[in-house]
Amino acid sequence: AMDQSVLAEIQRIEAAKQYESPRYMELLIPHHYEQHILRIPGAQWPDPVTRAFKHINPKIYVPMQGPSELGASGKHEKWDRTADLGKITVPTLVIGAQHDTMDPAHMEKMAKQVRNGRYLYLPNGSHMAMYDDQQAYFEGLIRFLRDVDGATPSDFEAMLSRVDAAQLELQNGRPEPFKALWSRTADITLSGGLGGTIEKGWDAIGPRLDWVATQFANGRTTRERIASGASGDLGYLVQLEHIRFNVPGRTEESAKDYRVTMLFRREGDGWRMIHRQADSNLTRPSP
Repeated sequence: AMDQSVLAEIQRIEAAKQYESPRYMELLIPHHYEQHILRIPGAQWPDPVTRAFKHINPKIYVPMQGPSELGASGKHEKWDRTADLGKITVPTLVIGAQHDTMDPAHMEKMAKQVRNGRYLYLPNGSHMAMYDDQQAYFEGLIRFLRDVDGATPSDFEAMLSRVDAAQLELQNGRPEPFKALWSRTADITLSGGLGGTIEKGWDAIGPRLDWVATQFANGRTTRERIASGASGDLGYLVQLEHIRFNVPGRTEESAKDYRVTMLFRREGDGWRMIHRQADSNLTRPSP
């Protein structure tokens, strides 16, 4: 905590609105900036930092933050976009540092509210932790970038698992779980495999899936995933499906083997299927 006599003097200066007083910065630099902005003696601050401070535009900064560095009183004081955090769908790294004026516990809470959020805690850092907790900062940042570059989002993998389970339901005469995974928009498409013809829009695809469910009983499926992935709000799946089932009313087993491509889009309530195409051409023809 700040020395109480120093805090009292800063508050007297602020009460008198003497923000341009040299004494104000004489107090703030060692007791606030060097404790919470960048935990290095001010005389040793890196050149990019000192140049940035020299170019702060008070005509913009003060109306937004307010004249005091110890609390917001400008336009940002009541600015709250918490309700919109869940709308952020891209992978997001939220960084909290122990000595920052931005509460690290609140930063962790924000990371949990973003759909693909991740939290990085820096135990020795302040507001400019890229300088005063440099190793932990860059190790965490690089790890996040590498994970995003090479990984499929966990919620998309969960969607693919739901697709597998719902297709099994469909192949046993129960269409509702599979129908629930589709977008309800007019631009979605279904072609091949599940009835042959191309359907476009939910008004056509919904009834087609109801019909498909009447064609299967006692279904079971094995799958060979060829490729899958997601980036931003789009995802895809390519796989081979080997379906064994009974036609309702018949006892002999039937078989269908498909090469399948599915496309997905992240919408307001999560991932939704927007296209499925299947064909039975599983072998490469001779030249």
